[in-house]
Amino acid sequence: MRMQKRVLLIIAAAVLILLGVWRFWPRSLTRIGNMPETGFSKARANTVIFATENGNLKMDTYVLDISGRPEKRAEMIKILSSVGYRQDLRNLVSWLWNGISVSGSDKTASVFLSWGSDAEESCRIEFLSGGLVAVAPGDGERSFLYHPTDQSVLNEIAGFIQREGELSH
Repeated sequence: MRMQKRVLLIIAAAVLILLGVWRFWPRSLTRIGNMPETGFSKARANTVIFATENGNLKMDTYVLDISGRPEKRAEMIKILSSVGYRQDLRNLVSWLWNGISVSGSDKTASVFLSWGSDAEESCRIEFLSGGLVAVAPGDGERSFLYHPTDQSVLNEIAGFIQREGELSH
């Protein structure tokens, strides 16, 4: 009986250690998006900036297409790859959650990357707040949540899209 209790404690400790490593070990952009190491060839992005003006909510949407613009593609890769992405515990039970809510952010950014002609050769990355990113690799039927290792990545990617993109009306 005493031996069984010790074995159960060792197994429980090992599971907790493995769960901690899984949760906090950062992954690369190519890993979370299931993309090849060569990266992507086409990208479309948009950002929405929220502000209050005279008591009214104002939303400015900027749209950017960097397909065929290698210098802008390299800049986007640099921003998106500058951080690691840590798993969210909700990924373990993703079939149970059907929505998420975020608050406290004055902007969002959405990036659609593709590296081939098939739907499986694409990835959508949604920067929902400074600390939460939703990633839908491939056909987009399933999303995964990640936490960037540097929360300023939302400001960087939104600023890039705003600077290089066009204001949508």
